[in-house]
Amino acid sequence: MTTAAAYARFSSDAQRDESIEIQLREIGRLCDREGWDLAQTYTDYAISGTREDRPGFLRCVADAERGLFDVLVVYKMDRFARNVSYAQETKRRLFAAGVRIVSVREGEQTDTPDGFLTGGISDLFAEYYSRNLSVLVRGGIAQSARECKAAGRRMFGYAVDPETDRFVPDPVQAPQVRGMYDRYRSGETMEEIAAWLASEGARTLRGNLWSVTAIGNALRNPAYKGVYAYAGTEVEGGMPAIVPEEEWDEVEEIRLRRKNSKRRRRVNDYLLTEKVYCARCGKPMCGTAGTGRSGRKYTYYGCMHRGGCRVRVPSDAVEQTVLAALTDMLSDPGTVDAIAADMLELAQGRVRHAPEWRSEATESRRRRDRLVAAVADGLPVDSVRDQIVGLEERIRELEALADAEEAEAETMLDPDRARGFIEGYMSLIANRKDYARPLVDTFVDRIYVDPESAVVFFAIGEERDWGFDISELGSIKKSEPAGRLQVRSYDLWSG
Repeated sequence: MTTAAAYARFSSDAQRDESIEIQLREIGRLCDREGWDLAQTYTDYAISGTREDRPGFLRCVADAERGLFDVLVVYKMDRFARNVSYAQETKRRLFAAGVRIVSVREGEQTDTPDGFLTGGISDLFAEYYSRNLSVLVRGGIAQSARECKAAGRRMFGYAVDPETDRFVPDPVQAPQVRGMYDRYRSGETMEEIAAWLASEGARTLRGNLWSVTAIGNALRNPAYKGVYAYAGTEVEGGMPAIVPEEEWDEVEEIRLRRKNSKRRRRVNDYLLTEKVYCARCGKPMCGTAGTGRSGRKYTYYGCMHRGGCRVRVPSDAVEQTVLAALTDMLSDPGTVDAIAADMLELAQGRVRHAPEWRSEATESRRRRDRLVAAVADGLPVDSVRDQIVGLEERIRELEALADAEEAEAETMLDPDRARGFIEGYMSLIANRKDYARPLVDTFVDRIYVDPESAVVFFAIGEERDWGFDISELGSIKKSEPAGRLQVRSYDLWSG
């Protein structure tokens, strides 16, 4: 039986190129029709056909010269090479090794004058295509983006429908994507998710184990909530969503909070760090821990300074009391109205950068378009590809910054939206402690505690310098209902 090998390639810039999966499918069909044994497959992802250092192609030629197969099959001859001289030289090497060259689209390339003439025309067309790639960058890529096509790209979690060239959920990978999001929402770290993926036998598209970096990229990929993004075009609903949008947004909030508080958590994971003081001596208290005889770990806030009174109070009791007080205070309509008014005042006085970001994005587009035009005039694509990609990334970044600032301004400048934001956020802290930390940082000035009670000073209102003596703490009365009082006393527990 004739032994065949397949070679498939796509270039990330060649948006109309058939995906590798489609190429291999058609090659397989041809081999089946001819009765050939398809024993070897060689691929190069996102590598231009003008390059002579393609690793998959070099292995293919080397194996051909070693006699590992009889026929090399490609989908089209421009997959073979897009440099005329290199294509002709490589064909001669393959013919000298006794290897036939067959294209699914163009048929067999023969080692005859007519064959070389036909192949040479094909090679010239391929090189012309490569040298005029910028035309496709401006035209075809934009068209593919508008139609939400895969355009030769691969993405973990998705397969490509060969009939429509659009992404569809992959039956194996899509559940793994969903698992990443579910586990991250439940509190697992990226390291734990990586271990889970390894235990499932999951690999990246390149066949590697999942790293923390790769998982981080996946967790912020908007495609998984249904947003198609390519070549500066974004289409809501242009992708089949693997993760519901509200869950994707929740993961993004958690990811950003973890990122911003990472340094703090390494030092101390106590919610009230730098906020809690000893009600007896006035000194700052710090988080501390101990282990009981049963091996159970207990955590405390303790007055552990030299010369301090050595008081310790269970951290859970203090934190639960403060969170209940915070919830009580922020549920009061008068307090919510006051915070909304503060947000409005802040928004009115804030310097806006969105116009600057929009202006820079416009200038970046002009620079990108000038580079594309230069390529159309004969400038080699490889010399400016990185600049074009960098400008595209900068444009997306600037637009995202401007969109976020404008959305924030709309919320803060509208009292009803501001109140809705506060009330919505409050509904989250009952089940998620990580939502509570920003509220504590914003609205709690300090807490004084002893084994029986806690006095909470809220950072609400213009006057923050209470100027009291530590001995006066005991005279602060408990407030029921909460109202908008800035200082309140609470029992920690009874018994």
